[in-house]
Amino acid sequence: MSKPRYVEVTDPQEAELLIYNQAGREFPHVSVAGDGRVWADADELRAWREKREREAQWGGPCAKLRVRCIIVGETGTMYAGENDCANPQPACPRAPGEGYEKCQTICQQAGHAEIEALKVAGDDARNGEAHVYGHYYACEPCARALRDAGVRTIVVHLA
Repeated sequence: MSKPRYVEVTDPQEAELLIYNQAGREFPHVSVAGDGRVWADADELRAWREKREREAQWGGPCAKLRVRCIIVGETGTMYAGENDCANPQPACPRAPGEGYEKCQTICQQAGHAEIEALKVAGDDARNGEAHVYGHYYACEPCARALRDAGVRTIVVHLA
């Protein structure tokens, strides 16, 4: 097995995306130098960029976080939703702390994973459970929509 060859990631949005999502996911090995520069394994970075470009051609996951919500309905049936985008970007267009408007206007995200799961669950969501994967909370609009639909429990599974 050859030793990884690290290259500097010079695009600030791409560097932020890699750092933010590297733990336990499909992202290349990343190292942050003491001066703040970001380095990634060259081969893994190339493969990751090629995958992102392919996904951008046919739609794919959110660049910042891939979130999935499974609603277990009152009948025991499971309904899944993801935050896929019709126009995914190689890096998230949102600035740190910015709202979710660009998710819809630029990435053409139909909705957050919780909302997409609610769409398929319909009335069966009432008295059900929502399980959120890939994030550390359900945002307030999604939590409110789940409560309004009668979901009794929201479980967030931390990675």
